[in-house]
Amino acid sequence: MNIVKIVLGIFPIIMLFGMVPIVNAESCVDRPDIKITPDSIDIQPGNSASFIINVKNENNDNCPINNFRLTSNSEMNVGITFSPSTFNLIPQNSQTSTMKVSIPSSFSDTSFEIDILAEYNGISRSEDVIINVRNLNKICNIDVSNIKFKEKNAIDFATEFSNNDDVNVYADISLSGNTGNDVVIELFTNGNLIDSVTEYFSANSRSTIKFNNKIFTETFNDNIDVKVLATPTCDSTNEDEKIETLKIKQNVDNLSIDFTSGNPGDTIVGELITSRFFADNNGEVDVRINLDAYLCKGSECSDLNCGDSILTVDKGESESITCTGIARDSGKYKTKAEITFENEIDYVESDLFNVYENSLEAKNIGNLVLNNTNLVSNNTNLLSSQIQYQNEIQNQEYSCLGNIRQIIYSDSSTSDIEFCPFGCSNGQCLNQIITSNDSIINSEKNTQEQIIDNQPKFNKSIRFLEFLAGFFNNIFV
Repeated sequence: MNIVKIVLGIFPIIMLFGMVPIVNAESCVDRPDIKITPDSIDIQPGNSASFIINVKNENNDNCPINNFRLTSNSEMNVGITFSPSTFNLIPQNSQTSTMKVSIPSSFSDTSFEIDILAEYNGISRSEDVIINVRNLNKICNIDVSNIKFKEKNAIDFATEFSNNDDVNVYADISLSGNTGNDVVIELFTNGNLIDSVTEYFSANSRSTIKFNNKIFTETFNDNIDVKVLATPTCDSTNEDEKIETLKIKQNVDNLSIDFTSGNPGDTIVGELITSRFFADNNGEVDVRINLDAYLCKGSECSDLNCGDSILTVDKGESESITCTGIARDSGKYKTKAEITFENEIDYVESDLFNVYENSLEAKNIGNLVLNNTNLVSNNTNLLSSQIQYQNEIQNQEYSCLGNIRQIIYSDSSTSDIEFCPFGCSNGQCLNQIITSNDSIINSEKNTQEQIIDNQPKFNKSIRFLEFLAGFFNNIFV
């Protein structure tokens, strides 16, 4: 009875183990497969080269996972590293590792082999690579082919952004020649360095670089000049750059800025001419302006030197730019400026001024102007005296004292007298009284003569002054 129980208990156990295949340990010892790319390389002293190693576990699927290790052997004392150097590998699966070989700068022209071994549980396989050390001139040509912009949350690239975006910058860069090298890549906005990265490029390779620092458009008031400069360390003189414009859309409703020009004084040929231009920002936003100034004689203009002609005018503030230049010949000149701001253009110009041939001409013309000024001043004084005298004639009073008629000028302390032969009454000389009809004609004649004769008799000195005033009046008026 007990024997029967034992037999019945073992049967299900046998059936259970019969479902698990029994593995022969001798079948799980296949050598791994190893492939290395490239199998040879030319390299200069002091440089390094990289190889890609692919290891495959050739055991069948029923075998256990194995732990592999990579090692190397070389007759030359060079630096060799693996990344990774150890790894677990399931049967029929592969693992990739990178081998870096560094050649000392003391090496001269030579060739040698490096033996790479992939091993697990004492089972291994090796492959060789050939290293050719050559003292060749390094040839590396860098090219910045493209600059691209993308808002931080956007999918597509763009060229125009609002004034409160955070913009990522990308650059397409390629290196051609006979050697790989580190490349220093710098990012500039309006001439200011904002980021720098260093990337390794293999010979004849291309890559798209994304800069870490973003461009914050709210810190700019106008379009931004973005420059990428790439410099390979193998030849720092062989650099390349590219400039692209990042456009910013502005809210023009908050923009109000006025421009004016100062007026240079007269000068002579060869002397420095200084002109100032002014910008008054009356708006609600800061404005970045660019000013180009010119010295013009008629339609011919030459550039003025304005130094840093790009500046930001803060809201509610005023700024000025001083520009200088030299006239090469005499004549009438003016300065003018073209101001670019917020995708707009404005123009201002000065009044005309004189550029004389030399200091003697300027002095003579200055004396002529002074003499003309004095002449006008003297003429004005004569006219003023004449007008004053005429006003005195008009503003006069008359009084009688017997047969004497006195003329008093109310605007001065001067006076004149007249004798009235037929009497004086109420400031007027009386006419002769006629009683005979036979004397009517003579009376009329005498009356006309007396009327004429009764006009005020002026002193000779007064009449001479009146004549003199009229004479000058006819000359200068």
